[in-house]
Amino acid sequence: LDLGQRITSFVRQGLLDQKRRVHESDLPLLKNLPKSLKQELRSEVFSPPLMRFPVFVALQSVSPGDAHMICCRAMGEVSATPGEELFGYGDVANEVLFSRNPIDPSRLRYTHGRASYDEGEPLDFSGAIVEMALWLEWIHRGYLIAQRLCELITMDVRQFHECIAMASFLCVRSYATKYCRKMQE
Repeated sequence: LDLGQRITSFVRQGLLDQKRRVHESDLPLLKNLPKSLKQELRSEVFSPPLMRFPVFVALQSVSPGDAHMICCRAMGEVSATPGEELFGYGDVANEVLFSRNPIDPSRLRYTHGRASYDEGEPLDFSGAIVEMALWLEWIHRGYLIAQRLCELITMDVRQFHECIAMASFLCVRSYATKYCRKMQE
């Protein structure tokens, strides 16, 4: 009975809360843009949220072309609908989630461990969720569920690593080393 009520609530809320941002994938005409214009557009869309992180600010100042490559190859968008599970316990973290702006804590709920869906805490963040996945292999230890429509930017971890492998900038390597040491403490 409880499961049925949750499914019904998910469907109803999803139908009511359809006001989401327009994403690149929603505009087929963008596929016909020249590659250089498409890359410039992606850089304009995805750079601002990344500039809240010191490593990306340093990267932009030292190697703007590499920062541009990350925006073009590793970034994406997602509209999480109410009840949608963004990640689950035991899943391998294959993307980092960024907010465009500070997110109202009532939009996301994090449940640690295998606790029930309703036991989660509102998640208040204005930066990145699961940043550690950029620097080390990460397995989720809980669930992240959208409570209301939520617009997020994603960074594909594999694509990020490919961009980093092609680039030669020490600021990212230095940051990653310090980050991993801090996580081991």
